[in-house]
Amino acid sequence: MRRTLAVLASAAFATLALSSLAFASPGTRPDMELTLTPDGPTTGSAVLIQAYVHYGTKPYQGAQVQFEINGPNVSAQMINAKPGEAGYYRAQFTPQGTGDFTVTTWVDQQVVSPKPYHFQVSGASLPAWTQPVAGGIALLAALGIGALLFRRRAMTARTVTATN
Repeated sequence: MRRTLAVLASAAFATLALSSLAFASPGTRPDMELTLTPDGPTTGSAVLIQAYVHYGTKPYQGAQVQFEINGPNVSAQMINAKPGEAGYYRAQFTPQGTGDFTVTTWVDQQVVSPKPYHFQVSGASLPAWTQPVAGGIALLAALGIGALLFRRRAMTARTVTATN
């Protein structure tokens, strides 16, 4: 009886082990979710590309993930992703032009999704070191306009009529 239970238990464990290998067999394609941070990238600022690669509910670890980027001033640039947490792969890209860009994700030398991911890159924003300066200039301009309006109002309130 013990021997039968031991054989059944080992068969069950073997089935579980083989079923997890079947999910990652070379003939099947993994599922993938792709995200870009920030949502509205600008020229010259770094974009974080992150892919979550999985088979069903199981994260796919140990994959070779590459992002193929196409866009203005870029001709099929391949970027190797670095593995992160279970099933997550990340890479950075800095767009040098504005317009429509596409990201095609390759997992183990196979295209995962038949449609590439599209994102729009807008014009250059102010560099980080100029943002406080721009805020100060805006504040000074608002104070100057306020002072002019206050002076004008003060002058119109002092109008005195002379009578003879």
